[in-house]
Amino acid sequence: MAGTRSPGSEGDVLLRDGDAIYELERDWGQDAHGVRRLLARRTQGGTNELRLLKWLALPEGTPPAPEVARARRLLEASVRLAGYLQHPSIARVYGLRTVPGALLVEEEYVPGLSLDDLVTVKLARGSAFPESFLVHVGLQVAVALAHAHARTDERGVPLGIIHRDLHPCGIRVRPDGQVKLTDFGLSWSRLPGRKDTTVVHPRGALYFTAPEALFLDDVDPRADLFSVGAVLLELATGRNLYNRPDVLESRLGKRLKKTDRARIARGLEAVKAAGLSLGTYRDVALQAATFQPEDVERLSGGLSPPLRGLLQTLLRRAPAERHATANVLVVDLRALHEQQGPYSNAEAAEAVRRALSGAGRKLIDSELWGDLRAALGPDEVSTGP
Repeated sequence: MAGTRSPGSEGDVLLRDGDAIYELERDWGQDAHGVRRLLARRTQGGTNELRLLKWLALPEGTPPAPEVARARRLLEASVRLAGYLQHPSIARVYGLRTVPGALLVEEEYVPGLSLDDLVTVKLARGSAFPESFLVHVGLQVAVALAHAHARTDERGVPLGIIHRDLHPCGIRVRPDGQVKLTDFGLSWSRLPGRKDTTVVHPRGALYFTAPEALFLDDVDPRADLFSVGAVLLELATGRNLYNRPDVLESRLGKRLKKTDRARIARGLEAVKAAGLSLGTYRDVALQAATFQPEDVERLSGGLSPPLRGLLQTLLRRAPAERHATANVLVVDLRALHEQQGPYSNAEAAEAVRRALSGAGRKLIDSELWGDLRAALGPDEVSTGP
């Protein structure tokens, strides 16, 4: 492979691989591990398609710093794990490339909008997505998780995969209405050769993380199911369980038990050691340690009783009170789907188009507006009357 260069300006050639050329479309910046996320256009012969590249710069001639070495291990482990995650509702990972000065992971780019985009659209439009759409999204995510949680190695030994980083930005709805789960980069598994980090701290997007993961307790796949519930609650209502400004902090403090205070203190020490934001963790941890079923009921009050009941089960502090497995969640979501009647990918796509049409004028000055038009095309995103 030749012609490799560091990420530059849009339109720059990132690399050449035989007669395939990768040109930079967009640089989404660097994550906490020093990995850049790039959108690249791959052209070969008469075809071209978008790919997602994770780009880790590697110093030449000197041993890498510990954080670079760790980022490399994470990328390499994510590619090995991806070999076991071949599913229509999981974005594909095409492979890892070592090139002069960098390590690249090439992944499927899922066109369309993330659930985070759709929450923004919902808030701008001022009305909710139909519950059939919510069930459609939840079912496809649950099916993807059931596949991941059940994976075994070549000997039939369970890999114990836990996603650990489920949040609205990582779940995308394609223009045809199909839902895809992306980025297992922070997943835990029993994959041979995997190394645990020496600094233990909460993983993933804190506002969608299960309490046991926030407080560094033992975690199993039911933590992913809590995250599904938190994501669906926000998509349905625009509200987050860990961000309840209508509940005074003084009232939450009175709910804390001695054991809760000790768990929060343990988490704060771990977050401090990892160099993460203490303020954000403290706020989220206080909410996670004190929310009650009635809080979930209040936030989801505008939904139908069956959907509220599903969220009540998912959003329990104790893992034992949630759905036992992703497969059990799939069964419950399919039952809801059958109660509501047939609902296809095409109907989901139409629900998104209607929401965009209704929200366009309010979004036109926002950063999301350009992304919407780039993802779906100007004809799909109107400003309305």
